[in-house]
Amino acid sequence: MSDKAIFGTKEWVQENRNRADYMNFLYDHFDRDHAPIGLRHTFTGLAKLRAEELGRPLVEDEVKVWHKLDHTVGAN
Repeated sequence: MSDKAIFGTKEWVQENRNRADYMNFLYDHFDRDHAPIGLRHTFTGLAKLRAEELGRPLVEDEVKVWHKLDHTVGAN
């Protein structure tokens, strides 16, 4: 079995890495360390909040190119 079959294509791996990095950005962006109890220290609803800020199509585009963007995690 090839590495490609086990781990997916480079593009697939990058997309998954983008999603994980993006969720960490959202966690900081929405200050989940200080969120109300029940949401504190969770990722629940973060993508929905971002979609409400930007619109769903822009969020999908943002995630696709996340690794190419010049950004700082936690910067607003």
